[in-house]
Amino acid sequence: MALAWEIMKKYPDWDLFPIASSANPAGALDKVKVESKRETDLLSISIESTSPAEAAAAVNAIAEAIQQQNTQFARLEFTTIREFLETQLDAISGAFKLHENDLREFKNINKTHGIDN
Repeated sequence: MALAWEIMKKYPDWDLFPIASSANPAGALDKVKVESKRETDLLSISIESTSPAEAAAAVNAIAEAIQQQNTQFARLEFTTIREFLETQLDAISGAFKLHENDLREFKNINKTHGIDN
């Protein structure tokens, strides 16, 4: 919720929102409910507020924060996968070259040649 809170504070009407003058503004975001829709990628975000504009801003800020966190997680996951694949490619390339050299040596020792030679 901290990221959503920071996003919400950037809204132009921030000073007009009741939450801004609250003794514990961050605590007011505890009235938020985020629920996932079963077997979908959809979220339902709701908040209780006396101001419709504030409620809309809060829901939009939460949605933006979730998107940012998901993007950050996906980038980390893809970076990890890419790094893993690069190490696997290096290992497999090395093994392939070794086997290719072994085959060349076998052909030379046994004087075998393919049809194309």
